[in-house]
Amino acid sequence: MASTEQLGVITRQNKITVEYEEMEGSPRAKKGPLGIDGTRVLKCAWADRFALAEDLTGWYQGVSGGTQLIRYLPQLLPGTTNSYATEVSSIDPGGAATQDTSDPPHVLKYEWAELTVDYAPPDGDGNIESLASESLEGVAEYIVPGGAAKQQYGGQETARTDALGKAGAPGMIVRSIDWIYNRSAVTNIMSEVFDLMGFVNEFPVASPEFGRTFEAETLLYHPPTLSREVFRASEPDPPYGGSGAWAPPAGSGISKIWSLGMRFTWRRHGWNKVPRLLPGATAFEWIQPKNAAFKDVSLYPQADFSPLFEFFV
Repeated sequence: MASTEQLGVITRQNKITVEYEEMEGSPRAKKGPLGIDGTRVLKCAWADRFALAEDLTGWYQGVSGGTQLIRYLPQLLPGTTNSYATEVSSIDPGGAATQDTSDPPHVLKYEWAELTVDYAPPDGDGNIESLASESLEGVAEYIVPGGAAKQQYGGQETARTDALGKAGAPGMIVRSIDWIYNRSAVTNIMSEVFDLMGFVNEFPVASPEFGRTFEAETLLYHPPTLSREVFRASEPDPPYGGSGAWAPPAGSGISKIWSLGMRFTWRRHGWNKVPRLLPGATAFEWIQPKNAAFKDVSLYPQADFSPLFEFFV
């Protein structure tokens, strides 16, 4: 019986739409490092071979005009609770062959097909439908702090009166972290994905995966990366019309899903502070620039980043 689970914007369902049977000597299984790995050999009508392969390994379908995305899950290996179909490693012909002359190029047709299906537990925490992933990358930049060119530097006994020129101002390497947050199965790209480029976070942003909270104004949002996949929006019953070749019904439309990559650079002292060597100081300090009226000046505008992390459709 089909089971449905709501996870964010994804409705998960198990769905096998064609008849099949298991061949003698199947299934075979072994205990792997993450659980039970298995192989089954299944038999179905020749015309249904591709539909069964897709049903077994899972697929996407858009409904409601493409505004909702259904994820049909891979099939579980019978007798297990966490070993899913990962690949149909071969589709082999069976029975008598006949020459099909109705639709060039001429191909042979057979009575049935044998599908070899591999099963394995998912990687990581057992979630077979990854909606988001995170990674960290180290970055560094070379900057010349302001104020250094005008600072008086002391000698051995007597303070020197010759200030460093602009060309002689000392530089420093600022080490930071790029936080890459990838979203999958996104059906609608919100305006904030583009509008917030060049902004810093107005409020703290938490990364439960890394157990870290990025304080306000420490994350700078860069231009995103986007890639698109196109799936059928609706389909006849059964999939592929039982003919081995599928075409969307007239007026059904096509559903699109996006993979969205977002990059944020974290700076320890914040993006609206700059390093300065103040008179009499022995080390650089990170200070907030001010205007002539002694009001804080923000080098980067601030915005609420929470829409970027919502599971939206």
